[in-house]
Order: sequence, then C-alpha cells, then structure tokens
Amino acid sequence: MAEPSYSGNCIYHMTHFENLISIFQSGALLSKQLSSSRHIIHRSIAMDEVQSLRDRIFVWDYATHSFKNLHSYVPFYFTVRNVMLYKKYREGIQGDIVIFEVDDSILDENGTVFTDGNASTQKLSKSVAEVVEITPAIFDKKCQRRYIRSDSRLHQIDESCSDFYASKVLLPKLDWTIINGSDFSEPEKKRKTCAEILVPNVVPLEKIIGIAVNNQAMVWKINAFISKQSLERRVPLATLKSSLFF
Repeated sequence: MAEPSYSGNCIYHMTHFENLISIFQSGALLSKQLSSSRHIIHRSIAMDEVQSLRDRIFVWDYATHSFKNLHSYVPFYFTVRNVMLYKKYREGIQGDIVIFEVDDSILDENGTVFTDGNASTQKLSKSVAEVVEITPAIFDKKCQRRYIRSDSRLHQIDESCSDFYASKVLLPKLDWTIINGSDFSEPEKKRKTCAEILVPNVVPLEKIIGIAVNNQAMVWKINAFISKQSLERRVPLATLKSSLFF
C-alpha cells in the first residue's frame, strides 16, 4: 500500500475576526514583525509563551542569504483541524475564527519554507538568552540547527524538534497520516498536526481563494464589510464551511 502523501490544493491561515479590518486596509496578510513595525493593533490567538519562543527562532533564507526571524513570516497550516483550532474550540471562541484559504502554489515562491510540525518546537530553554538558527533542508541537505547560548554550552537536540524544508520536493518527508487526522492524544501528534508553511513578510489579498467561517452570522458580517469596502474584486466572499471546524 502506498504511503499517504500531500493531496491538498490550498493552505490555511487562521485569525480572529477583529483583525479583518486591518488586514483589508493593509491589502494583505502581514507577518507579525511587519504588523508591529507599522503599529497595527493585532489580536493574537496564539499563546504568549509560544510567541516568546518564536522570537528566538531564526531561519536561513536561501533567497536573501540571511537569517530571518520566525515572526517575519506569515504562517499557514496544511490543515486547520489541528490542535491550535481545537484549543480555540475548547476556549469557546471558534465562532470568531476566520480561515483564509490560499492556493498552495505559494509553496513555489522564493523564500517560502515549510515544517514537519509546529515551527516553535525547537527545544529552546526558557532562558531568553538562548536562540536557535535553523538552516532548512534542501534537496539532499538535511535541516541543521545552531543554538546560541550566553554560557556557550552545547544544546542537546531532541528528536521531536520540527524540521524546516525549503524545497517542495521534500513534502513526502512529512507525516501525512497524522497531519490529515485529528488525533491529539500524544505530544508528537499535536506537534505534527501543526505543520506550517511560512511565507516571507506579505501575502497580498489577491492570493486568497477562500474565506471560511463556521456560522452564518459571521458570513453576513464579513460579506457586508467586504461590500462596504468595495473589495469584491480583490477577495472572495466568506462562506460557511463547517467541515473545516470542530
């Protein structure tokens, strides 16, 4: 029997409804770093401790030959029925979540990378003095990490660290059985269901092929706003897609 493989045609970005105004006014999905530099108020749906970890992760960009902070990427998921959305469901705010669907051809764009699990899972210590520089796998070159600590001690890399990839041909490296499932019973499964696609800096509205929510009231609210802002030619209307939610 053939191994399960990637069979999707779009990737997903989750955000809170309150962020739609700034997204539409910016004309794009922006990275956290770029939003901050423009003084855009953003309601985060991520945990503060996770954001702190991402502050200390730097990814080698083969396009610019430099390391980029993880917050300089716009994050997407291969599937949204993952532990991240499940937490929003348990918190009772799933109805406020908006899912942007983007064609997966964006994987071919310069600088885009993807991971085999939650990108923040790098076994960083709680010390803010420690950072990690990650060089994504490309073709026959494996993912590499360099930990930088104030005390210069060697970091013991755990096998459950999420690897980064910079070539679409390496998609088979991901565990598609778990990614396409909804089993969060073990830490490793939780990590893998949150495999990410990371797009540098900006994703223009024109890249969006779908806007999904899980209740009709939100459909009406978003579409009224799209109409009011005359954005019908730039973004698709919101639709009810209960199958993407819990």
